[in-house]
Amino acid sequence: MVTFRSRYSFLRQLPLLLFCIFAFFIASCEERPIDVAPETEFGTWERIDGPYHAYTHLTGSSESNIYGIAGRNLIYYNGSSWSEVVGPESSQLNDAWMASSSDIYINSGKKVYHFDGIIWTTLYEHVARWLRCIWGSSTSDIYLTAYKGILHFDGASWELDSLDVGSSTTRIWGSSASDIFAVGYNGLILHNDGTGWTEMDSPTNASLFEIWGSSHDDVYAAGVTVVLHFDGLNWSHVSPTPPVSSIRALWGTANDDVFISHGFGEILHFNGQEWQEMNSNTSMPLYGMWGAAPDDIYAVGSNEKIIHFDGNEWSSISGGLPRYSEFVCGLNRNNIYLGSSSAVFRYDGSHFEELPNVLGRLQSFDVWGTSPSHLISVGANGKVFHYDGIRWDRADVPTDRTLRAVFGVGADAVWAVGDGKMCIYYDGNQWIALYEDIGSNETFNDVWAASRNSVFIVGSSGTLARFGGGVWTFFNSGTNQNLQRVWGTSPSNVYAVGDGGAILHFNGRKWEPMTYPNYSKASSFIAISGTGPTDVFALNGFDIYHFNGTVWSAVSNTGLGDIFADIWACPTGEVFATTAGTPPLYMYKR
Repeated sequence: MVTFRSRYSFLRQLPLLLFCIFAFFIASCEERPIDVAPETEFGTWERIDGPYHAYTHLTGSSESNIYGIAGRNLIYYNGSSWSEVVGPESSQLNDAWMASSSDIYINSGKKVYHFDGIIWTTLYEHVARWLRCIWGSSTSDIYLTAYKGILHFDGASWELDSLDVGSSTTRIWGSSASDIFAVGYNGLILHNDGTGWTEMDSPTNASLFEIWGSSHDDVYAAGVTVVLHFDGLNWSHVSPTPPVSSIRALWGTANDDVFISHGFGEILHFNGQEWQEMNSNTSMPLYGMWGAAPDDIYAVGSNEKIIHFDGNEWSSISGGLPRYSEFVCGLNRNNIYLGSSSAVFRYDGSHFEELPNVLGRLQSFDVWGTSPSHLISVGANGKVFHYDGIRWDRADVPTDRTLRAVFGVGADAVWAVGDGKMCIYYDGNQWIALYEDIGSNETFNDVWAASRNSVFIVGSSGTLARFGGGVWTFFNSGTNQNLQRVWGTSPSNVYAVGDGGAILHFNGRKWEPMTYPNYSKASSFIAISGTGPTDVFALNGFDIYHFNGTVWSAVSNTGLGDIFADIWACPTGEVFATTAGTPPLYMYKR
């Protein structure tokens, strides 16, 4: 009876309830802007990976017989091309030393192997010691550094010399069987004259990880930031200029031809008189060097990077991957450029290519171009470079202010903007200053042009400007937030995004704010790009939104877990997003 009355009671109130629901629905529709769609757009995200292995510790016997460590495998150069050689097992390989083309000795942490170019043979295994580095004067005189000891092979048997020195050795090198040096932690330096090991006086307590020499009285040792030299009598400090940081490899061909790799691709060279910085043309850390001659030297490093020195300059052979990417732009599906202040990379649709660099780095904040042989990079301290498909040449510009963005409508109509509300223009022959707020701490952050006479600029404190016909117009943006990026399809359809979740639209007469479904973890938009009036993408780091000409909706990026740094929409429909880590690039397909 109660249930029966309840049902009928509900039916009697149903018209009123329906009226309330209908009224609420109408009110909700009136409150929700027409440019907001709560639905999420679903497409396919493709992770674009690159080479991740590190190449280390090169050794060789000639210009056509070079080996290096590639994780669990080896890399091999036959004089014309590099290839990978499958290792003996799943263990990480640490170092290699070559006696001849058919006598290569390689060690992992606990094993020593022999490789004749075809067959792997295990020579020694010791479960209690960690083997690091290998060197030999002959096949019957081979040494390996180990945990608090040095392992020696005399051609018949292996013997471990447990040294009472308190520290472990890390690297070993010798000029002959009776002149061998080993270095280690806490500044440890040992010498073997053929009869046994003795500890040498060391001028440092810093751990040493590299050693190389040209003779018994010309030996270098290095740690993370320290370089030492032995003149046959004493060890002393060396102070290269510029200073070194994170030394990764030390090698040379003679006393007047010594190389140190450090940092992220930096190389110092000693010519017998002074140390000089070289342009390595890479931003990849370099972990190994070896060469058959002063004009035929290879260096290898992270992300399978290989570079070559011909006696005049270093050039890239293969490999490399952005450590992080701050910007992305493109010409088409097979010419996409991404990078950071350290380097610029090109993605051709299947592979990453590190473009040549300059001494002191490009320090790029943005890149724009008309073709693979016409790119312009802008960056810190007024650095502007032009790339002709072979190398970067620095341009003469009328400012030393940091430039943060560049855009053009042709090779002879390019604008760059930056700090101090600086705007410069390239007419195909020279760069000239168009605008500068002298003494200002304000910034122009981005520039986009619909034509030569319709240039839009956004910046700090809500700056919105248009330049055309020699006239500057500044708009009231309605916000004091920093506006980060601008993009459009025509002079009457321009979008600007920035801090505080700002998305603004210009209809040819005025700027107005746009609303969107706020599902975001971040409150600031940092990038915008599109292919047309009905295909616009805005990025706020965690999330990407799409505007179809009528409404904004979220783009699903479920499961990616990366923080995006920039986006670029390809004319063919794909959207490319860079990240602050690895992988450097994602592609979104609809």
